[in-house]
Parts: sequence; structure tokens; C-alpha cells
Amino acid sequence: MKVVSRIYTALLNPYLGYSMLKYKLVSAYVNKNINNYQDMFDFELKSGFLYTRLRSQVTLGYEPNLFNPKTLNEKLIHRRLFSRDPIWPIVTCKIEVRKWLGEQSYLGLVDLINANVAYSVEEVLSLPIDRPVVVKAAWASGMNLFVSSNEELQQYKDILQEWYDSPYAVGRLIWAANSMKRGFIVEDSIASKDGEMPLDYKFFCFDGKAAFMQITFYESNKPKIMCFSREGKEEKWTYVYPKPNLDFKLDLIKFNLLLEKAEKIAEKFSFIRVDLYFHNGKVYFGELTQTPTSGFGLFTDPEVALELGEKWNYPNIEKLGDKLLDNSEYCGFYEK
Repeated sequence: MKVVSRIYTALLNPYLGYSMLKYKLVSAYVNKNINNYQDMFDFELKSGFLYTRLRSQVTLGYEPNLFNPKTLNEKLIHRRLFSRDPIWPIVTCKIEVRKWLGEQSYLGLVDLINANVAYSVEEVLSLPIDRPVVVKAAWASGMNLFVSSNEELQQYKDILQEWYDSPYAVGRLIWAANSMKRGFIVEDSIASKDGEMPLDYKFFCFDGKAAFMQITFYESNKPKIMCFSREGKEEKWTYVYPKPNLDFKLDLIKFNLLLEKAEKIAEKFSFIRVDLYFHNGKVYFGELTQTPTSGFGLFTDPEVALELGEKWNYPNIEKLGDKLLDNSEYCGFYEK
């Protein structure tokens, strides 16, 4: 169905159809010939960020202005490409961020899910597992295994080794993920007995103040998203995925508790997404994200992306996260 939709869209908009074809050709070249971060960045730099521009055309419908970004998407893409702030390999690592939360005295605000840490495949396979856990690649997104015993985990040895040895998401150009020590974190599962996870509240915060909050639901294993204002009102628009077909009422008491904690954790960043869970009466930390969806998350209302971009004073050298490359022509749009 998705393929048919794209073909139909391409027929209606020949320019988009040309961009889709060119993006596929460039993607094929990248996948075949480029296998590390630096080579990919050099390719993008020499080509005027061709891959990024084509992907933006296909997913967002326009080319990003990398010389003077305005929308939230443009600023997220720019930060992902050009920020070299040393905070990112710390707070986006699922292991190191726990230490950072303690150093910042945030562990009085949130609890951490009980976890063990390993820095090799052999080490993670030797950890005692006698309960449901989630094994996560600490440097990556989406590399998770759900197991309940060592015997079950042993079945995934080759997958774990492939994750550990392989370049990570080369085309996405995530500098932080390629600048941290690789390891695994094995967290106790906080899912219910029937496997249902507590809601994951994702707060998009600018200068320590949430602009909106996202919750992802699943219908027939397909993600659906609802977004809420800082006041807890459901937004008419959505982000990345369509809205779910359900009657969901946000618990405002719980929401405001989570909001206060998310904004406190976010206060030192010009922008950060703070993910939290509410489980058994406690607020648990999920993760911090510097560039959600790599900057390619589409808003159903294009004006929202511009309004959110205007909320973000980027780059703000007084805040964490916005130390950019010094010698790039793409980083000359602000006064240092």
C-alpha cells in the first residue's frame, strides 16, 4: 500500500518523483560504497549534502536550508550534521547518561530501571539472567532484544556480535554514536505480565520548557502518535505517524508530575527530548534524544515545524549541545 501511495504521489508531482528516484540511486551508492562515519561525512560535504537534501525532499517535501535553518526539522538536521558538543556522546549513551544524571543530582527526580552493563558480547552473554530483561546496544537506537534467560540470549549471539562489529547507521551521520565506547545495557523489563509496556512520555523541550509531549501507541503492531500541549490538551496535528483510533484521556495529575521532572532535566539544553515512564507509582528515566527522527519527522501541519523552530534559539553557545564545527561554511549564520 505504501509503495502504491508513493507511485501515485510521484505521478501527481513529477519533481518529487524525480527526487525519489535520485534518492534511491544515491542511497544504493552509499550502501554499497561507504561504510563508516567519516567517509560518509566527507561524501556529503563534497556533494553539498546531496543525500541529506534528497532525503529531506522525499520525507519533508522540501530541501533543508543548512546555511540558515529556520524550521525545527532544519535545525535538528543541522545539529545532527554539525554539532560536535562533547556532551552528546555522554547523554545519548544509554550507559553514560546514568552517570551524568547522578552527577547533575537528577536521580532525586527520577528513578533508574535496574540494569547491568557489559562492554563485549562475551561479557553480556555471561550475565546472569533469570527474569524478563531488555538487552540494548548502548550506542544505538532500535537495537533491543527481549529475553528471559541466558539460554534464550545465547540464541542471539551472532546478532549481538554483528551489532557490535558493524558501522552504525552510516547514512544517518550521528556523530555521537560513533564517538562513544560500545557497550550493552541489560535492563529489567517493566512490562506487565501480558507484555504491555507503560506509556513512554516524550517531552520536546526548548530552554527547559516543554513545547509538546508525544505518546506512541500501537494498533495491529503499527505505531500511531498523539501529541499534547504543555497544558495537556490534545493537539489537532500529529508527528511522524497518524493518530490512533482510540479514546484516550491524558491523566493530568500524572502528566504534570512528569512535565516538571522533564523540564528540570532539560534546563541546561537549548533543545532536548526527555523520555520518561510512570510505573508502579514511580517516574523512571527513559532516554535523552538530541535529534529525534534524525530531523526527518514530518508534522501534519507544516506551520507547526516553523513555529517550533522559532521557539528554538539555535545555536545557543551558553547551553549544552550547540558547540558546532568551527571551520564549516554551514556554521557561519550566527554570531559566536
